[in-house]
Amino acid sequence: MLIKKAKDMNDSHGIKAILYGASGVGKTTQVKTLVDSGYKVLVISAESGLLSLGQTDVDVIDLTVDERGDKVKPENRFENLVKAYNFLETGKHKYDTIVLDSLTEINQVLLEYLRTKYPDAKNTLQMYGENSLVMNKMVKKFRDLPYNVILIALESLEKDEVGRRFIVMDLVGKVANGIPPLFDEVIYMFIEEKGDRKFLTNKTEKLMAKDRSGRLDQVEVAHLGNLLNKIRKPITKENKNVWLQ
Repeated sequence: MLIKKAKDMNDSHGIKAILYGASGVGKTTQVKTLVDSGYKVLVISAESGLLSLGQTDVDVIDLTVDERGDKVKPENRFENLVKAYNFLETGKHKYDTIVLDSLTEINQVLLEYLRTKYPDAKNTLQMYGENSLVMNKMVKKFRDLPYNVILIALESLEKDEVGRRFIVMDLVGKVANGIPPLFDEVIYMFIEEKGDRKFLTNKTEKLMAKDRSGRLDQVEVAHLGNLLNKIRKPITKENKNVWLQ
């Protein structure tokens, strides 16, 4: 049986993170900071177009088209996601960081497929049950790849039983609550009143965020490349007290 030191596992297994926030806050643009920081990035995109990355030299698998570049129906795009995973699992590529953009859109793609499988309204509950199972299985498979894996998602405003509002990832059914516990880093991106983009790394009463590395401040400047570098940086005498306080 192989026994490893926990301190050596970040580099071998990669950093697993969720980045979520409102539409237009700049989540996808954060891919630029990964490229600028020297990471070898592959974006798996379920979105129709990536204008925010138009000037970025980054490789993209576009789930909305086939191998000839022709558009595929929404219900057939989940098959492209499976092909992308199979490619990454081989390890025969140059990438160290995988970005899924966005999990919200991928969830909608899965639902389009499931609606063709369960066209009868009486099977709606069964359809949503399978949605939760497949989404969790898919996320776990990508998470367990030996690379940095970043999931991007939209936020959604929900209410609890007493009417209190809180923010979750925009996913269907129980998926929104089931996926965050699977990841070490859950980062909420927002824009301050003065216009600065920031990351929130620990939960509040209104939203989910967490940092299992213990190396991040409660609020960080929105730069995903720097964030990954900070998590990976070895603990030294100079920074130990800061990170472990």
